[in-house]
Amino acid sequence: MNKKPRPNNKLDGATFKLKVPGSNDDPVNLYLTINHDGKGNAFEIFINCIDKPLYEHMELLTLQVTSMLRRGLLLSEIAEDLENIYSPTTSHFKAGKKEKCKSIYDSISDAFKSFDKYFGEIYEN
Repeated sequence: MNKKPRPNNKLDGATFKLKVPGSNDDPVNLYLTINHDGKGNAFEIFINCIDKPLYEHMELLTLQVTSMLRRGLLLSEIAEDLENIYSPTTSHFKAGKKEKCKSIYDSISDAFKSFDKYFGEIYEN
């Protein structure tokens, strides 16, 4: 699979703030930025996390998802895989809802779906 080159011009993006359980069960903020090509197609992601034990996992996810996006996978396909990851240590209730989140990756999957829904609607018109 060929890797798409990064455009020379600027990329637009959206940042999501996610509250997830940290390494000591205290809530931690993750900041997930999804950049797109100006047509709503996700091109790369960045995840910022101050929780040291989670940091390397988020760094790995950033690199892997960006690599998959640049090789042509859709964000919705990646979201489908992430939503199926279950963790007994990081499962939690979604902020302000009674719905259970299976893992931090499931929370990130929700943000991916929100991005697709929002930008899909904008660029379809």
